Amino acid sequence: WPRDAKFAFVGAVLDLENKVDVTDVRLRELAAVGQAEARIRGAAPAAPGAPAAQPASAPAAPADSPIIRVTLPKANAVVHNPGAPLKMTIFTDLNCGFCKRLHDDLKNVRDIEVTEYPIAFMGPDSPEKAKLALCAKDRVAGIDAIYSGGEVVTSGDCAAAEAAVAANVEFARQNGINGTPMIVRADGRTNSGWMPVNELRAFLGGAS
Repeated sequence: WPRDAKFAFVGAVLDLENKVDVTDVRLRELAAVGQAEARIRGAAPAAPGAPAAQPASAPAAPADSPIIRVTLPKANAVVHNPGAPLKMTIFTDLNCGFCKRLHDDLKNVRDIEVTEYPIAFMGPDSPEKAKLALCAKDRVAGIDAIYSGGEVVTSGDCAAAEAAVAANVEFARQNGINGTPMIVRADGRTNSGWMPVNELRAFLGGAS
């Protein structure tokens, strides 16, 4: 983006004559290529919007669930409800359908502090969306706009946001995060996939 940019529009490209969502078609094509490549390597990845292979919801993390100690600075994240009693860290890709579902579920929840690290691996525009989220003047409003296809007001120079996204992606790679949403509670226990809010509260409340 230009260094003096103030606004950006994030959404789908629509073929109005043929009534086709061109963005969706292209993402599906890219997913098919990725799945074919993965089958050659012996493992197919999840399709865009799908949760990771582990069970999508559980009231508490199993004893052998991975532990991730998040060392990234909060400057690399979008923080929702700061100071709320329950604490949750989440790694999201802004092209992930289950990430959007969890985001929508939590919009009116006030007892969970969410530290959300945007990462990028699902779609060709995932890095740009992640950068916009961290470059937004109001990051919470920015992420809302990205999920809804609205307008994001940026701070102008997004170089620091781009570097933060790169750091988030590298942390995810080093810690084996290859599916979103990846939920991490205060003691480092993880759940890979969407959870209903009541089960999410039970999971977060189990932190030792």
